[in-house]
Amino acid sequence: MIRSYVAPIAAARLLETRGQIMTRTIFASLALTLLAASLIASGAQAQDAAAKLKSDIETTCASYEKTDVMIAMRDGVKLHTEIFRPKNLTGKTAIVMSRTPYGIDSATYPCSPGLTTSMQGVRDDGYIFVLQDIRGRFKSEGEFEMVKPVRHLKDPKATDESTDAWDTVDWLVKNVPDNNGKVGVTGVSYSGWTAIMAAIDPHPAIAAVSPQASPIDIWIGDDFWRNGALRLNYMFEYTGAMELSKTMEPFPFDQTDSYAWYLKQGALKNFDKEIIRGRSRTWSEMMQHQTYDSYWASRNFTRELRDVRVPVLSTAGWFDAEDFYGAMQIGKETLSNGRLVVGPWTHGSWNAAYNPTPTAIAPIDFGADTGAYWRQEIQRPFLAHHLLGKPAPDLPRALSFRTGVNEWKRYDSWPPKPAQGVQTLALGCDGTLSIGKAPSAKPCRASYVSDPANPIPYLSRPFGPFLGARGLDKSYKSRWASWQVQDQRFAADRPDTLLFSSAPLIEQFVLTGEAELTLHIATTGTDGDFIVKLLDIYPATDPENWQMAGYQLMLDHAVQSGRYLESKQVPTKMQPSRVYEVKFKFTGNDHAFLPGHRIALQVQSTMFPVLARNPQTFVANIFEAKDSDFKTAKIDVVFGPGQANILALPRN
Repeated sequence: MIRSYVAPIAAARLLETRGQIMTRTIFASLALTLLAASLIASGAQAQDAAAKLKSDIETTCASYEKTDVMIAMRDGVKLHTEIFRPKNLTGKTAIVMSRTPYGIDSATYPCSPGLTTSMQGVRDDGYIFVLQDIRGRFKSEGEFEMVKPVRHLKDPKATDESTDAWDTVDWLVKNVPDNNGKVGVTGVSYSGWTAIMAAIDPHPAIAAVSPQASPIDIWIGDDFWRNGALRLNYMFEYTGAMELSKTMEPFPFDQTDSYAWYLKQGALKNFDKEIIRGRSRTWSEMMQHQTYDSYWASRNFTRELRDVRVPVLSTAGWFDAEDFYGAMQIGKETLSNGRLVVGPWTHGSWNAAYNPTPTAIAPIDFGADTGAYWRQEIQRPFLAHHLLGKPAPDLPRALSFRTGVNEWKRYDSWPPKPAQGVQTLALGCDGTLSIGKAPSAKPCRASYVSDPANPIPYLSRPFGPFLGARGLDKSYKSRWASWQVQDQRFAADRPDTLLFSSAPLIEQFVLTGEAELTLHIATTGTDGDFIVKLLDIYPATDPENWQMAGYQLMLDHAVQSGRYLESKQVPTKMQPSRVYEVKFKFTGNDHAFLPGHRIALQVQSTMFPVLARNPQTFVANIFEAKDSDFKTAKIDVVFGPGQANILALPRN
C-alpha cells in the first residue's frame, strides 16, 4: 500500500536548522529539482510528515555503506562521487547512477535524502547507488559550463557530460565490488539532461537511462527561452544560483513582490550593469548570443538523440513550467528504442514521494496518486528489466494521462494519428471560436494595446521569487511549480488581452497531439512578442465546488517573437501596420474538454516576469535596449479575405 507523503522541499524547510540556506538540502535530495513550494503542507500535518520523512531518511542511511571517492576523468579532473552499497547485499547487482549540479552532500543527514525520496521504489530492488557532483560543482574539480555541447564526437581530446559519464561508469564497473556490469542512469531536470547525455556515445555497461523533465533545446522551448523570448525570472534566478555561487545560494531579494522588483530593474542591460556585473558566464554568453546562432545550435541535442540505442524512458509532465518541451522531444526522438510517459505533473513531481496531496496540483484533482504509479509500475520495472533481467513491463511506446477524464491512454507513437482527424476552429472578430465553421471573409480587426510599463503578470499577484531567496519572510511559499494550472481569469479580464471562446460543448471533445494556430497580426510597433494560451473554460456554475465555476485552466501556451518571424538567426525589424501570418505550434496535449466546457484561446503580448518585456521598438540586440526604447503598441488580429485565423486540434 502506498504511503502518504510530504514533499522533500517542505521537509527540508522544517528540518534544516535556522539560518542555514535551505536550497542546498532541497537540491541535494535529488527528488525534484525546483519542485513546488505549493506542495508544502502546513501546521501539524507538515510537522508529522516531516518527522516521518526524517525517520525514513535515517533508516535509509543506516541501511547503506557509504564510500566517498574522487574519480579521475580522462583529462585528470576529479569528480566527487558517493557510492551507496546495501548492507544486506548477498550477490551481484546493478548500479543506478545520478549526476547532478545541485550537490550530493546533505547538511543534515549522513546520506542524501534522495535515496529515500527520488529513489523510492527502485531502492527496494537492491541496487548499488552512485551520486556524483558534475564537473565544476560543489566538491568536484574543473570548470562548470551550463549545458555543455557534445564536443568529443568532433574533437577526441574534448570533454563533456557524455565523456564524464563514460569515464565514471568505466571506473565504477572496474572498482565497485559486487556490481553485475550493468549501469542505469537516472535524473530529473539538469540531472535528467546528464542522464540522456550518458546515452550519447555510451559506455557499454550503460543498459538503460531514465531522463526526466530534461531540457534538450534551451533556445527553442526549454528553461531560458521560448523561440527567442527570454524567460527572465527563471534565467536570472537560476543562473545566479548556479554561477554566482558554487553551492547554489539563491539571490538575496529585498522584497517578496517579484513583479514589482523585476519591473523596477528596467531594461535587460541594467541586470548585468547593476547586479550581475559580468560574474555569470551564462548571462554574459546570452548577451552575446541572443539569436539562434552556432552557440545555440551546438546546444540543440536532438541530432545526437537520433543515434541513441540505449533503452530510454523519457518522463514529462503536462504542467512542467521548465522542460516540458525537452522531455517530449527526447521521447519522440528515442521511441524506436524507448518509451515516453506523460502525466499530470509539474516539474519532477512524479518523484515527490512525500507529497501530502498526491492526487492534485492546486485545485485540479487527477483522481489518483499518479506519481506513485510511475515510481512503482513504470520506472521500477523498466530499470529492473534492463539492469536485473526481470520480465519486461507492459509499456506502450507512449503512455499518456488524459486530463479532463483522468485516464491513462496507450499509443504506438507520439503524437498519435488523430482518430477523428484534425478539427479546425475559426476565430471570429467578435471573440468566438467556431468548431467546423468556415472563417468569415468580412474585413475586421480585434485589437488590444500592449504597454511594457504595465505588463500582464504570469501569475495572479502577489508572487515572489520562484527559487526562494535569502532574507525573505520564513513563511514565504513559492507558487512557481503550479503556476500553469492557476486560474487565468486574472489575465483574461485585462484590456490588453483578447479571448476567443467556443460555445459550451454539447459533447466531449478530445485533443490528443500537437495543436497548431495561425494568426494574422499587425502592430504599430517595430517589434513585439505574441503569446497564445490554450484554455479549458469550466461551466459558469458548479453546485459542488463554487471555486471551480468559470475556472480557466491553461493547457499549453506558445510564444513567437516578432524579431524572429523571418529568421531565427537574423533579427528583423517589423514593419508597422503590415499584416504578418504568425504560426504557433503547441508542445502537446492529451485532454478531454467535457460537455458544458468551452475551448478557448487567449492572445497577449506580455507574461511578466516569466518572459522579459519586449520593448516593442526594434533594437539589434534586445540585451542592449534602453529604458527609453520601451513603447506601447497597438496589436491587431486581422480578419479578411485570405486572412483566416485558425486553431487546428488533432481530435481523438
